[in-house]
Amino acid sequence: MKINPKGFYLVFRPDEYIESFEDVFTDVKSNLNDIKDIFENGVYAPEDIYGLYSSKSEALEDAKVLWDKILKTNKMNGFDNMITPDKKERFARFLNELIQISNKYQLAIPFVEEVVVLNSKYPKTIEYEIDEETGELMAFWDPD
Repeated sequence: MKINPKGFYLVFRPDEYIESFEDVFTDVKSNLNDIKDIFENGVYAPEDIYGLYSSKSEALEDAKVLWDKILKTNKMNGFDNMITPDKKERFARFLNELIQISNKYQLAIPFVEEVVVLNSKYPKTIEYEIDEETGELMAFWDPD
């Protein structure tokens, strides 16, 4: 099958970082620079990409099946990585407190690659370590 490089669709395999349907389905609209950006951000095709499509309807159909599996698996495991109103509210409160702590101690975090808002039904003890060589701040918690 021939794929038009000026407009094709990617469907990604489910992983623990998927939080929305948009993380499963990507519409590569304009040109190959879009796909270049995706790969430069750490996507490895054989492991991360479920399929490459020229038909939007086929891509959406497969993405919906995968998304439904993600939702079902998360519910079965008692794990919910979806962004809920509760998680948005807790994140907003955390951000306000982080601003206060940053100002109090005059410490700034210039970049955060990822924020994980854990399920409040299953409280965890979270610890932080700093990598002395790179200066990276890493969070650790018991996955269950």
